Amino acid sequence: MKKLLSTAALASIAIFYACNPQEKASTIKATASPALNAAVEQNQALVTVKIRAVDNKGQRISQEQKFSPYAYSETLGFVYPKKGANAAGIVELTLKPGTYLFNAYDGQLSGLSPQRFEVKPNQENLVTLRYEAE
Repeated sequence: MKKLLSTAALASIAIFYACNPQEKASTIKATASPALNAAVEQNQALVTVKIRAVDNKGQRISQEQKFSPYAYSETLGFVYPKKGANAAGIVELTLKPGTYLFNAYDGQLSGLSPQRFEVKPNQENLVTLRYEAE
């Protein structure tokens, strides 16, 4: 029991000694290279990609024939949208620039053809997935 009390007392003294309130904390100002920051910002730039599905006649599919699109890249893997299609039947994905394979889980339709697409910054990125058969 005496060993336990003496160990606790020594630990308490060590903690109080380490936390000296009279010491002033110094701040370190971080500096970064503008060139390094620009490269990081460019790598993290995200692009909005719009995905739509059309039937074999080029007509947009009806809202009842829902589709669940996704994008795949070898570096990022599978990317899924956070929301479904809007009133115009378009689903939006936010991606980094690069080459993706766009596809979808078919709803009530079959024969969906995947689309390889290069996502580029500073331009509209619209991917059209076509259903070949209904």
